[in-house]
Amino acid sequence: MQKLFLVTASLLVLFMSAAYAKEVSFTQEDRDRIIRLEEGLKATNQRIDTLRLELKEDISDLKTFMLWGFGILFGGMGILIGFVIWDRRTALSPVVRKNRELE
Repeated sequence: MQKLFLVTASLLVLFMSAAYAKEVSFTQEDRDRIIRLEEGLKATNQRIDTLRLELKEDISDLKTFMLWGFGILFGGMGILIGFVIWDRRTALSPVVRKNRELE
């Protein structure tokens, strides 16, 4: 019984060591491929950073354009309201004078 256990244990150890003793096949070509991949990632990150800066500049330009546009729009509306008030006053002043003369 003890001999059977020893034979079984030694065979088990032999098979287990054969199963786990795989050779790692990491070649120079794999290393070069990883280096090229890292360089590509660096270039991609640099391009993303460049695009991010360009996008910030574009958004800033768009904000400036909108502020100018709204400023001109509201300024024009204010001038128009002022013109309407002035025109009503000047158009009604002869009528008011004529009404006072008639009273």
